Amino acid sequence: MKEYNIPIDHHVHILSPQLIKDWKNLGVPFSKPDSAYSSISYILSKIKTEKVFLLSMAYLYGSQDFSIVDEYENVKRENNYINEQAEIFNDRCAAFFSINPLKDYAEIEVVRCIDSLNMDGIKLHLNNSGVNLRNIEHWNKLFAVLKIANDKKIPVMLHLHNGNENFGAEETDIFIDSVLTKLPGIELYIAHFGNSGGYNTKSEEVLNEFIKYFKTAEVLKQKIYFDISAVLLTEDIENIAALNGEDINKLSKKIKEIGLKRIVLGSDYPVFSTQEYVNTLKVNLKLSKVEFDSLINNSGELTRNLFR
Repeated sequence: MKEYNIPIDHHVHILSPQLIKDWKNLGVPFSKPDSAYSSISYILSKIKTEKVFLLSMAYLYGSQDFSIVDEYENVKRENNYINEQAEIFNDRCAAFFSINPLKDYAEIEVVRCIDSLNMDGIKLHLNNSGVNLRNIEHWNKLFAVLKIANDKKIPVMLHLHNGNENFGAEETDIFIDSVLTKLPGIELYIAHFGNSGGYNTKSEEVLNEFIKYFKTAEVLKQKIYFDISAVLLTEDIENIAALNGEDINKLSKKIKEIGLKRIVLGSDYPVFSTQEYVNTLKVNLKLSKVEFDSLINNSGELTRNLFR
């Protein structure tokens, strides 16, 4: 396997030992030693990139799967842990806290993580958080959280796909019209090309709506990127299908249609290591050397100031 010089992996998960324990208690299997999920030293040694977006999974404590005492205390503890791990290599790690935006404590935790912990960004996962974009109350709460991030000038990593069976163009339009257009200047990373991994018709529906939006005046002051993490799958993962030749051709064309300046590299570690996934992209995508180099070297504007 060729080893590439990768400036930034924009999608790397890290879990505290307590979250690993709590998840195992729910029957979730882990295939690697705990340190592969919880130790920043171990993670950086495996993924072999210069810098990373280190993403908290504290939102899990606000999901239906976790019925746990002192939910908010667990959320705070998890975000604190990610921040502590990032500080060990603060010139290489940007710490992204996370919350469920529907929770009463959501805005309080956002402000705490930015003002008290000086964390670098926020990760939101609409599927795990049960966000229904057709519910006005839900997108109002989502907007409130995103507005704080926008006002504080921190980047947002957003898992937009919310797991609804009919998710696609309509819900993407709702998000764009009801939330995104009201956030001038936001730096937003759409995880997994707007899906939950893989590439299918739902992915194309989401991307097509954004391509339309990119032709409007509102987008000119915004910084919107697509994270390609866990998109090009060569094997089925749980309920997400591997891409066939036709899917890969469609993906390669869509990358060029979106524009490489809007695409950033992410691996979705620990699902993939960065070097492993970059090699998969290189072998399969129909991109020139210049296009491929652009993909693995791109980063957002605020990103340049995150590593301290």
